[in-house]
Amino acid sequence: DLNDADWSVVSVPGSLASEGVWWLRKTFDWSPPTGWDIPLGLDVAGLSCKALIYLNGELIGRYVPVGPQTVFHLPAPMLRQRNQLTLVLDADGQPVQIKRAVVAAQFPVRHRKLEIDLNRG
Repeated sequence: DLNDADWSVVSVPGSLASEGVWWLRKTFDWSPPTGWDIPLGLDVAGLSCKALIYLNGELIGRYVPVGPQTVFHLPAPMLRQRNQLTLVLDADGQPVQIKRAVVAAQFPVRHRKLEIDLNRG
């Protein structure tokens, strides 16, 4: 596990220097209510540089500013009660702007019991 005790705190929205590779890390707790499926997504709309996105140490996506994808699905089987998101940003000589980095529910679905009687004609 990478020790981030000496890392600087970055506020979002915010900006970073234009040199090098930046590692950003955030932990969050997740405990969905009983009887619900609530898919989560990470929204990075407005990020000005390329990024790799990790959830609990596993690569889940690659972001490029010219691409259409700004929300990245956080796979339910990979979620834990305490989770860690890591973004690896490639400044590529340009100032890095972070307008948004939000974990949000995508399409909540409540579990319902469905009974189908196949014996009726």
